[in-house]
Amino acid sequence: MRILLIFLFSVFTIIASAQQYTVAGKCTDNRGVPVDGAKVASKSAISPIVYTDENGNFQLKFSSQGEVEIDFKVVGTDLNETRVILVTADAIQRLPNVKFKFQQEIGAVITHEKIDPFVIPKLPTYDLGLIPLGGVERSLIYTTAASSNNELTSNYNVRGGSYDENLVYVNGFNIYRPFLTRSGQQEGMSFIHSSLVESISFSAGGFESQYGDKLSSVLDIKYKTPNALHGSAMVSLLGVESHFEDAPTSRFNYIIGARYRSNGYLLNSLPTKGAYNPVFWDGQFLTNYALTENLNWSVIGHFSSNNYRFAPQTQQTDFGTANEAYSFNIYFDGQEQTRFRTLTGGTALKWKASEKTNLDFFATVFNSDEREYFDIQGQYFINELETDPSKEEFGDSIAVLGVGTFLNHARNKLQATIINIYHDGSHSLRQGYTDDEKNRFISHDLKWGVNFQMDDFYDKLSEWKMIDSAGYSLPQTQGEIKLFETIKGQLDLKSQRFTSYLQMNSLWSKNERFKVVSVTQKKKNNQGIKEEKIYTDTIVESPSKWALSYGVRAGYTTANDEFYLTPRVNLKYFPRMYMVKNGNVVRRNVIMRMATGLY
Repeated sequence: MRILLIFLFSVFTIIASAQQYTVAGKCTDNRGVPVDGAKVASKSAISPIVYTDENGNFQLKFSSQGEVEIDFKVVGTDLNETRVILVTADAIQRLPNVKFKFQQEIGAVITHEKIDPFVIPKLPTYDLGLIPLGGVERSLIYTTAASSNNELTSNYNVRGGSYDENLVYVNGFNIYRPFLTRSGQQEGMSFIHSSLVESISFSAGGFESQYGDKLSSVLDIKYKTPNALHGSAMVSLLGVESHFEDAPTSRFNYIIGARYRSNGYLLNSLPTKGAYNPVFWDGQFLTNYALTENLNWSVIGHFSSNNYRFAPQTQQTDFGTANEAYSFNIYFDGQEQTRFRTLTGGTALKWKASEKTNLDFFATVFNSDEREYFDIQGQYFINELETDPSKEEFGDSIAVLGVGTFLNHARNKLQATIINIYHDGSHSLRQGYTDDEKNRFISHDLKWGVNFQMDDFYDKLSEWKMIDSAGYSLPQTQGEIKLFETIKGQLDLKSQRFTSYLQMNSLWSKNERFKVVSVTQKKKNNQGIKEEKIYTDTIVESPSKWALSYGVRAGYTTANDEFYLTPRVNLKYFPRMYMVKNGNVVRRNVIMRMATGLY
């Protein structure tokens, strides 16, 4: 009997101690506008401190009934209220609204935009179809530090670097371009289909260790993730392009794009006249399939054919001064045929292993079959032009100063295959607030990656140039005649590359809530006199941040038996700065950045 009584008493004690009583309410300003992030505290509550949500609501839980004291405070201000209430046995006991004696600026309460400081900057969104010879690469020329001296090419350089020193990614897949292209008119179209693009991120240098080993820049493209049936088409004198996207199920979606272009109309305006027949076309797709809630499988594919055919006829160039003018005329025979066929395929498995860990696995293959054939003979004349406007022959040739012939020959071939297998991962070591009022935030994230790359190149160069001036070839040596320029070579290269990186991203943030900010702006009135006007608004969240990214890349290449280490450090500071926009005080988007390392 004693054991039974002890058991019943224990069960009763556990049930009594497990009983919880909930007190709920809402905090507003004096006009009834909800106050987000207000502090609600009671020493008697199970959780002594809670904060209101975006609708001003809160809940406190108590383990016993009775009289308790609850303090209400607008964080970052001197505004506070104290109430003494009686906790009853009701399931949820609701309090009358707590109204603070202040007025929030409706429409001017600005919530801080959360920007990830460890990603390269995103470019503004715009209609790429409005850009002449539209394309992502062409948009970089107008909006970033990238530059190009040829409007027909999709290549660009940054800070004087070469075209091959720029990294390009599409949804995490590393993208390659043909190797033998000499000029934009031969190149055709780039890999990136502008109708498929969702966002563009670009860094003109100083990027983190997670990006590859090239020197100049990073272009990171994200393609769309379809959620409904959609398509588009564009027809012009230069070609046709279209795209189609759909999400047949909640777990599977795909996007397809195709393009055809012929730049003959543009090329006919070049100084060299002739028969231009360039034909460029490509097709690509991207699919996404959610195997599970945390496991996603993607496949990308792309095929392109760029065929450039040209039979030059004449070219005329005038040069000199107003008093001494000359013309250079060339008459051609022969033709050029340049062909590039590329194939890109890749698959990716992205796994969210836990709330703190992400693991991504990629495999890609790139194949390029390139051919550059030409035999072009040119016979040229250098003429002196009449510069006296009073004479009937003004602007015409009055004397032939020199004649000559040149012959350009090439039989260049390249077959390249590049295979990549790589893994990227990230793990959150620490992430959270360090104070009860949730104003100080700290995070440490570890990133890593390993990559195996296999290169297979077969390159055969056979190119020479002959110049015949005034009846004999130059240069000329005793007993033999040498060509002006000769390139002969054959390369059969198979190599492997092993690369990896380790990177730590650390963030320190200090927030001020409901910060009242005043900005003085000087303007001229209708009489042209400068006047000062003070704008005052309440900023809901106003954090300042320090973001530090530091890491190292390591690599080994079998072709030259080279091992390297490239440490990189990137520091960013986001200060509290404000400006007036449309009559309201808003946060000024200012980032102070310092980067150093080996690239």
